[in-house]
Amino acid sequence: MVKIEQRMSIRYKAPAKTIVYTAESFGQMLDICDDGFALRYIDLGSPVRKKEIVDIFLGTLSLSLRKIPVTAMWEVRSPSPKNDSVIMSTVGFKFDSLTDEQRAMLDFFICHHTAGNA
Repeated sequence: MVKIEQRMSIRYKAPAKTIVYTAESFGQMLDICDDGFALRYIDLGSPVRKKEIVDIFLGTLSLSLRKIPVTAMWEVRSPSPKNDSVIMSTVGFKFDSLTDEQRAMLDFFICHHTAGNA
């Protein structure tokens, strides 16, 4: 997947302790908007699935967004390191078919737990 900048919504910086779990890995949310988010994740060598169901946790609060359907829109895979360091890659996800409850929780998260434009 090639990253093409197509932002239609304002993106906000996610709190540093916002963690996202995918089927194969986990990582730190970098930014979020009404339409989706960017995730820096631990690259275990398998490509991100085009369609995923993810769980989002805000580390310092008991807020969690579970079973969120998303589609991978772009991915930037880090080159393989020459040593045993962890490979971190980045992926952009678009939210898919959120329930009314998921949308309300997402709006609450963006309004009360994000900062500035990303």
